[in-house]
Amino acid sequence: MNRKLVLIMTLMLLIGMLNVAFNAQKAEASGTIYIRADGSVDPPTAELSSNDNMTYSMTGNLNISIVIEKNDILFDGAGYTLQGSGSGNGIELSERNNVTIRDIEIRGFYQGILIYNFSRGNDVFGIRAIDNWYGGICVDSSANNNITGNAIVNGMEGIILSGSENNLVSGNNIKGSEFYGLNLISTSNNWVENNEISNCGWHGIKLWMASCNNTIDGNNVTDCKVGIEVSYSSNNNTVSANCLSMNRIVGVVIGFRIPESGPDWGGAADNHIIENNVTSNNLGIELIYSKNNTVFHNNIEENNASVAIIGSYVNTWDDGYPSGGNCWSDYAGVDEKSGSCQNETGSDGIGDAAYAIDANNVDHYPLVGMFQSYDVTYFTLPLVAHSCNVTVISNSTVSNFASLIWIEHPEVIMIEFNVTGEEGTTGFCRVSFPTAMMNSAYHVFVNGTEVPCTLLPCSNSDYSYLYFTYMHSTDKVTITPEFPSFLVLPPFMIMTLLAVKAYKRRTRR
Repeated sequence: MNRKLVLIMTLMLLIGMLNVAFNAQKAEASGTIYIRADGSVDPPTAELSSNDNMTYSMTGNLNISIVIEKNDILFDGAGYTLQGSGSGNGIELSERNNVTIRDIEIRGFYQGILIYNFSRGNDVFGIRAIDNWYGGICVDSSANNNITGNAIVNGMEGIILSGSENNLVSGNNIKGSEFYGLNLISTSNNWVENNEISNCGWHGIKLWMASCNNTIDGNNVTDCKVGIEVSYSSNNNTVSANCLSMNRIVGVVIGFRIPESGPDWGGAADNHIIENNVTSNNLGIELIYSKNNTVFHNNIEENNASVAIIGSYVNTWDDGYPSGGNCWSDYAGVDEKSGSCQNETGSDGIGDAAYAIDANNVDHYPLVGMFQSYDVTYFTLPLVAHSCNVTVISNSTVSNFASLIWIEHPEVIMIEFNVTGEEGTTGFCRVSFPTAMMNSAYHVFVNGTEVPCTLLPCSNSDYSYLYFTYMHSTDKVTITPEFPSFLVLPPFMIMTLLAVKAYKRRTRR
């Protein structure tokens, strides 16, 4: 190992130590308010009010740190500001359970909020953490905490999870972090979903140092150097349904390699990269000395380059036929045949030729349209509800997806959505759904006019695959089953319908 490598590895170790050592930064502002274990406030003259020793509210702005030593309380900032002087933590919890912190602006501390030392079941929401030097909200060696609906601006990092498990980080807005928007280091079984992360100096979301079994779902990451990175033996994570756009180096990277460090150092394995929109980045997806990862149903569109592989380990880039692989905007193939052997005439939304990255990495079933997926509920008699997944592959922009249920006969369901494309061009959709959901012949209407549709030969008793084309404008598509004669009320548009909103697929906690 040469001196250059030792220096680089030492630097990485120091960065890691910085992430896990923040509990050394005790409250060091101009003073400290304590909420003691017996419910008392120390000093008693502090601008906190409580009538029951269970709910504590700020009554004005404070230039001081707060340490909470009592479990099972609500700390309400009431919209006031907690102002620091560059050191200490704004609010600190150690070995605390079931504390709720809400509606407070925290500025100018080393860290805005620190939850550490086996704290469990705490909720932090409605916090505005601004210009704290190191981190906005930090969770260290703690579990089952909820960090939701907070705004974090500037600082070295936005939200940090270190050595922690089973935490939920959801609905936060993180802007302007100098290093990472959201940093997971040596963590497991956490859920990071529906966060807005932008303008970070390095990574929007980083999972590293053996962070395993985490779910990163439904986040929007824009204008960072790297959108999402999974590296350093971080295995079995799911990165799904994220929107990664305009990132300056890469949208998604699996693995990291320090020069001259050897082929496996920094790699990651058995991660699932599915249903992400990876658009307008310098590079879409990169795998570096990583293996056995699955990458499919991603829309990899309009990047300067779509994909790069460093170290040609085997990874899986499709979900087989008819599920398919990824949508690549630089795919040059055509879709003129259907069937798993690609020997039947007729289109099916899947390219006839494979998309080859290298000898060990091939998307055998590239999609020729964008992939979208929706959560839908349907009913079977006697009114048994079923949750299912409906997917659409289309070269149109799909919007306003909904499932329609006939109130008088809730076992009858229809699908409706809008399609938009360049005027005068041909659009297509391949819609797949459980056969039990609409188990009959099908009719497709575009702006109220029925168009021909094909039930693809890959359809079976489990799933149906419906393919149809139309001329582009802005059109409303309605898919209906064949109604039994005793249910027909011509025209079907006069039926009393309940529109049940369908959601783009999200993995739930």
